[in-house]
Amino acid sequence: MEKYIKENFGKFLSIMYFTVWYAVFFPLRVHAYVDPSVMTYAIQAVAGAVIALGAFFSVYWRRLSRRLRNKLPEKDINSESDLLYFDDPVSHQRQTIGESHDTAASEKRDRHKTSFRKKYLSDMIPALYLSVAGCFMVLVNEPVLLYLSNVDDFWFDLYVVIGTMIKVFIPAVLFCMIGFTICWLIYDRLYQIVFAGASVIYLCFYIQSNFLAGSLPLMDGSVIDWGLYEAEKLQSAVLWLTVSLVFILLIRFLHMKRFTRIMKKLSVLITTVLTISLLVTAVQNGGFIRKSFHVISTENEYTMSTDKNFVVFVLDAVDSRVFHEMLDTHPEYTEMFEDFSYFPDTVGSYAYTAYAIPQILTGAWTKKEKPFREFYPEALKSSPLFSRLKQDNYRMGLYEDSLMIDQDQISDFENIIPISGEVRSLPEFARMMLIIALFKELPYQLKQFTFPQTGHFYYMEGSGDYQKFSYNNTNFYESLSENEIILTDEPCFRFIHIEGAHVPFRYDKNVNVIDSSEGTYEKNIEAAMTITDTYLKKLKAAGVYDNSAIIIMSDHGYHYDNPDRWGRHNPVFMVKGVQEKHPFAVSDVPLSYDDLQEIYASLLDGKNSEHMTHWKAGDKRERYFMHFVKNSDFTECVVRGFAGSTEALIPTGVTYGSKNHSDKEEISDEE
Repeated sequence: MEKYIKENFGKFLSIMYFTVWYAVFFPLRVHAYVDPSVMTYAIQAVAGAVIALGAFFSVYWRRLSRRLRNKLPEKDINSESDLLYFDDPVSHQRQTIGESHDTAASEKRDRHKTSFRKKYLSDMIPALYLSVAGCFMVLVNEPVLLYLSNVDDFWFDLYVVIGTMIKVFIPAVLFCMIGFTICWLIYDRLYQIVFAGASVIYLCFYIQSNFLAGSLPLMDGSVIDWGLYEAEKLQSAVLWLTVSLVFILLIRFLHMKRFTRIMKKLSVLITTVLTISLLVTAVQNGGFIRKSFHVISTENEYTMSTDKNFVVFVLDAVDSRVFHEMLDTHPEYTEMFEDFSYFPDTVGSYAYTAYAIPQILTGAWTKKEKPFREFYPEALKSSPLFSRLKQDNYRMGLYEDSLMIDQDQISDFENIIPISGEVRSLPEFARMMLIIALFKELPYQLKQFTFPQTGHFYYMEGSGDYQKFSYNNTNFYESLSENEIILTDEPCFRFIHIEGAHVPFRYDKNVNVIDSSEGTYEKNIEAAMTITDTYLKKLKAAGVYDNSAIIIMSDHGYHYDNPDRWGRHNPVFMVKGVQEKHPFAVSDVPLSYDDLQEIYASLLDGKNSEHMTHWKAGDKRERYFMHFVKNSDFTECVVRGFAGSTEALIPTGVTYGSKNHSDKEEISDEE
């Protein structure tokens, strides 16, 4: 049987090869935050093919070389014994010099020791292979793949992930080996059961994370309805039962020793494929590029000028359509935003924060022509807003926790602190990485118990004598309530981005954290309005409200009535110029975030909200917006008509992504 397995191992690898290729040609659509790109499947397929061909030629080369050796004449080897003999003249028998009188007993003890050691090594070597392969897959491969698939969403770089997880990987392998050894010493059959169970878990984890991760929910803070995943739960159950049954049959007919040999080779194969896949993905995604480490602190957050100030207050995910409706049920908002002009016909830029904030700050659009972490710092350096602020000697503070900035520009902002890039808590960082790996690899029945909060990574950044800025509504509101405005005679610019109405829906009107089952989108907006009102009252109490140009806006709208996330193009946008005084006003001017740099310049020139742009009420214009879902391609859309209408958002047929393409003829410049 062993000969049969060896002769057919190449066929087994071929089956694995075609299985992987099947996954490439018939992939599942993946939208999960932690899921690798589809290219990973192709990389694994290529790596598997190369390894399979290598194993195939290796098997047949050994057969050929063995046949050649059998046909060649054997060498005449004159081997001499290490023992010396002499003939005893009395007994006429040959005696051996140095031979123990108790040779039989000694040989028996040696055989016993050799047998024990040989059996232990024979059993533990497959366990070592499985332990290394399993720990590598869970503690190294998945965390690294998570990073490479979302490289622009984390403050840390690849070297932080690898360095941290290697420190966990080595003890984990030792722990597994100690467990296998204890089971082996207690009872041989117990060891076999544990080894078989670990083998089932290993293979199921691999298949679960690589081929059954197509419906993982997006990790954006939304409450997940796990009742919608009944089909996925059935798939998981079938997978685990099938693998368990197959392994039981293999052990029954091939016996345990041969089964351990198969698992040893399989673990080597999978580990090699995963390693090659990681290396290629790292090169493709620029994973080896080191990041600039910095911390967004709260330094001078409440320092304002007695001369002039420019404030941009960003409330995440506040949709203008919902806010417009809430004005009827919340008349206090008109008093709260006295002196402001509200522009309900405003079109944003991108559907999600990561791309929207850079466009708001710089006016630059990216169509994925280059890696995002190259685009963002370059756009910051060429920002018309920052150039003007530096020219006018403004003290600049950027309170935005997802900022990507080059080291040589950090000094332009008084609250950004360069750091070394170390992790605050190694155990907590490793725990979060392990949770994310298990979230992807566990069957769907257990995923809900390991659903990770990826935002926790933000609070593990660096160490030092500073207070880190918090985007969280509760943290910002507490800080705002506890601190007073500090006055200076230098002009100040403050860009503050907070959680606003973003999911999860966990706030009431007074910014108290409530159970998400009781929360609503409207309650989150009410909490955002309470925070904004408190901030404006602080400015008024300090006497710096009138000499401040203030923009209250959102980075994007919200798909409150569209489960496919369509319609995030209409963010809330309100403006008050320096010394601007009037009742709350609603303006019909059609605006786009493409107009922001013009608006910034006008406000810095002292113009009010009525004269900050050349667009007028009643103007007809087409405004562009990029719709996408997390890491998917950008779908270019044009808004024709009132921005508050979902039907006005029309795809142009142009898509930007890894392969920029158009579904129709190139649109003319006039269009």
